[in-house]
Amino acid sequence: MGQKTNNLHTFTIDKDNIKEGLISLFDMDEDYNGGNGDEYWEFSDQKDEDGNLISLAVLEGFKTEAERFVYDIYTYSHSDGVLNQEQCIASTLYKVQACHGSHSEQFTFVIVDTGPQFIVAVSYLT
Repeated sequence: MGQKTNNLHTFTIDKDNIKEGLISLFDMDEDYNGGNGDEYWEFSDQKDEDGNLISLAVLEGFKTEAERFVYDIYTYSHSDGVLNQEQCIASTLYKVQACHGSHSEQFTFVIVDTGPQFIVAVSYLT
């Protein structure tokens, strides 16, 4: 059994700018926020002028896959007309966990509502 590294991240998410805060949660996974290119993004069957597949994010007008994920989560969480911000954060963290896949384990998080913002602590092993 090899050694594991405990990763601890903290985030502050302003309630007035929830979407940007949700996107920032993907800073834990550079593969989806553009830091490592688009290797792990979902692609359409359409190709650009050079013959490369076009990502769904680009087709839908987003700069990164993280933005596309957050838009879907935000829209779904807002579908009944009331936005549950804490549920948006939890859903986004579950998506980050899914994106990590087998790369990490024991992914846990705590969300604390401080009034004008949320404090989010995330821990996982790699």
